[in-house]
Amino acid sequence: MAFVRQNVNLEREQLKLARRLARENGVAFSAYVRDALERHNAGVTLTAVLENSNAHLEFLLDQLREENATLRRSLQQDHQRLRDEMKAEQAQAIERYEEALRRVLSAAIAPTAPSKASAKTPAANPMLSPRV
Repeated sequence: MAFVRQNVNLEREQLKLARRLARENGVAFSAYVRDALERHNAGVTLTAVLENSNAHLEFLLDQLREENATLRRSLQQDHQRLRDEMKAEQAQAIERYEEALRRVLSAAIAPTAPSKASAKTPAANPMLSPRV
């Protein structure tokens, strides 16, 4: 028992409790302590693994947040660029429409020169002319 107390670093009350629990479970004291140490070590190992996993997950979350922010900025820039391009295209289309409309209106308002066909007076039909 002194070996266990020195190597496991248990206080006297903890040793008494371990001895009583070993007796209640019907196992030898050394087997009970060995099993308790294995459970403790497994718990410590599991805790360390979980802490490492948690730290890694937090790191991945930070990376995802940064990537999300980068993608969001890129998307906003693309959206603004497309909006500007669309406004420029609309302005050009409006200018082309206005120019075409001006040409049509100018052609409609401009005085037309008399055509040669309308300037000719029709010749008298000799069959219809009165006889003198």
